[in-house]
Amino acid sequence: MDKKTKKRIIQRLLTGGICFWSLIIVITLAVNVYSQDLKIKAQAQKPDISSFDIKKVKEIYEVKCALCHGFSGEGNGPAANYLFPKPRDFVLGVYKFRTTESGELPTDEDLFKVIKKGVPDTEMPGWYFLGDDEIRHLVDFIKTFSEDFAEEEKPQPIKVGKGIPITPESIKTGKEVYNKVKCWECHGKEGLGDGPKSDELKDDLENKIIPNNLTFKWTYKVGSTPRDIYITFSTGLNGTPMPSYIDSLSEKERWHLANYVSSLVNKESVK
Repeated sequence: MDKKTKKRIIQRLLTGGICFWSLIIVITLAVNVYSQDLKIKAQAQKPDISSFDIKKVKEIYEVKCALCHGFSGEGNGPAANYLFPKPRDFVLGVYKFRTTESGELPTDEDLFKVIKKGVPDTEMPGWYFLGDDEIRHLVDFIKTFSEDFAEEEKPQPIKVGKGIPITPESIKTGKEVYNKVKCWECHGKEGLGDGPKSDELKDDLENKIIPNNLTFKWTYKVGSTPRDIYITFSTGLNGTPMPSYIDSLSEKERWHLANYVSSLVNKESVK
């Protein structure tokens, strides 16, 4: 092979290499531009939570809530007849799980917590994957089902003071309070939910109610800490036979009672 031929081959190889790498660079740039374009389009399609309108919130409700609570919020969704306990009727404006006084409406934070975390030992799931703004808009939408929210003053949570340390003495006093106010009639002597009245309990809508087995942590709807239980004793559960003891028991008695009931499930915390 003469020098002239070799030179031609080398030139072609160099030219081909330059073209190859030029092509790679062009493809890489094109891919990057395309990816950026897709990213921009995706961001444009992502809903702006802060600007949700009533139509968008209604869509969330119809997809996530209406199956149980009904499209009109009356607790009569397609699945309602198959659930125990029955879904909440939002039109009545009667809510069990609250931090407000007996008979009052819940705070927005109460509703937010139920939607976010769900209700243990029921079919109400926690909607953790919804954004906080979505849930707050959903709270506002649910409140439109009942005129009470528009007519009454903004509900306020009860004041919860400092608790009493869990000691054998406090638990003993709490057990005495438990018997004094006849918690055992529904929840049983040992808190097993087998009291003499346990089979005859109904809510205000005549739906059957089963009292909690207080020894099972997962039956506590709003938490099993003394503070959680103290709040339940102080607020009661609207629409059910579970009363508020805020007028019939002193603050100390309610704390002792909460410590005793908490000890039934949180035995490891009692030394």
